[in-house]
Amino acid sequence: MSSVVSMSAGVMRRKRRSEQQWAEVVARYESSAQSQSEFCRGEGISVASLCKWRQRLGGDERGRRDDSVATEFVRFEPTVETAPTTGITIRLDLGAGVVLEIHRH
Repeated sequence: MSSVVSMSAGVMRRKRRSEQQWAEVVARYESSAQSQSEFCRGEGISVASLCKWRQRLGGDERGRRDDSVATEFVRFEPTVETAPTTGITIRLDLGAGVVLEIHRH
């Protein structure tokens, strides 16, 4: 179990959460549209605790909710050139300044 610190009449108290309660917290986070820090602030828990419990309960902890990056497939259709070439270069602009170039000579 993990505990949460709360204030009651000026006295610090720890509230223990069971695994089931943490599963409910993680489920609320997973279905929310908030960042980790926003969600944790609203729940009164630390981001580290949320991360630990997501990992422990089998959630994917690797960078959820980077809303600034769109994830989608892009259709790629190579063009056929009639002139013979001595090599080929494929350049993919992946966004955010990341470029992948593959050269074949």
